Amino acid sequence: MIILKVVQAVMWLLVIPYLLGKFLENKEKNEILYTWLVGHVLLMGIFLVIAVPMILMRANFQSLRNLYFVIIVVFTTISFLIHRNNLIKISKPKSISIFQVIAILLVGMQIFIRFHYTTINNDDASFVVLSAQMIEDGDMYHYGEGTNLNARRALAPISAYYAVISEYLFTHVTIVTHTIMPMLFITLANIVYYYLGKSLFKQDKDAPYIFLILMILANFYFFRFKGAGAYLLKFTWLGRVIVTAVFIPLLWKVSLDAMNKEKNHLKDWLTIFLIVLAACLCSEMSIAIVSIPVMVLGMIGAIRDKKPSYLLKSLGTIIPCLLLAIIYINIR
Repeated sequence: MIILKVVQAVMWLLVIPYLLGKFLENKEKNEILYTWLVGHVLLMGIFLVIAVPMILMRANFQSLRNLYFVIIVVFTTISFLIHRNNLIKISKPKSISIFQVIAILLVGMQIFIRFHYTTINNDDASFVVLSAQMIEDGDMYHYGEGTNLNARRALAPISAYYAVISEYLFTHVTIVTHTIMPMLFITLANIVYYYLGKSLFKQDKDAPYIFLILMILANFYFFRFKGAGAYLLKFTWLGRVIVTAVFIPLLWKVSLDAMNKEKNHLKDWLTIFLIVLAACLCSEMSIAIVSIPVMVLGMIGAIRDKKPSYLLKSLGTIIPCLLLAIIYINIR
């Protein structure tokens, strides 16, 4: 049973996200960590698109779990068939700097802390309990016939995502929520900081690692009681923490690529759209705290490069926020 759980974890947390990430990969980059990162974004974005309609229709949790499984397997198979001749690009090993070693050690320390220690939060009733209840009786964000939907949670169904992942991993949802997913999101956050550093400091090979080190130290020592830094390490499974620590910085990184007038890849705009979806999965606050920076960045890019199309594309990427806001107003 343990071997089966390990195999399932490797498949759903490593292999499948990487294969899905190949859809969003730019050919000239082909970087394994970035491909794996955006693969998780795609996993979460697809889940939101499937989950919200099914929750509003009061479908059974098992139906959501089975439909999501089929869709992900289909997409993964298609990606494998398309990219089977170029799955992994092996580059020549480069010299390792002291900054790279320090960054890797600090990331490893963060992951170990989340694995070895656990914390609780009053919001666990909105995550662990809801997830366990879905698995137990099949109702999602309501309590039987004739009861109202919990609109705030139903439109940001991160607990349903945890429940589905726990079913796929054959692991209790408490362990998934408090141990497995925090280690995953801390890893993703540090990958985001590294690639954001690469986008900001293109000419210095050590600068991304220095930037990553500074971000890790900021998470350790800044905002000791409140804020994204402290919450990333203590309450990593909370949706608003994932948004602020992972998806907001990732939006900045991808926006820098999308509004690069020398490249301006359509895939980058699609990635922004999927990041918005993934952020909306995590927290209903994403309707505001994601859409506003996307539009601000689009406006800045449009003025800087004299390209109004940036503003129109930015508006297109926040359509999920607009739709969820309308649904929320109507069902509350």
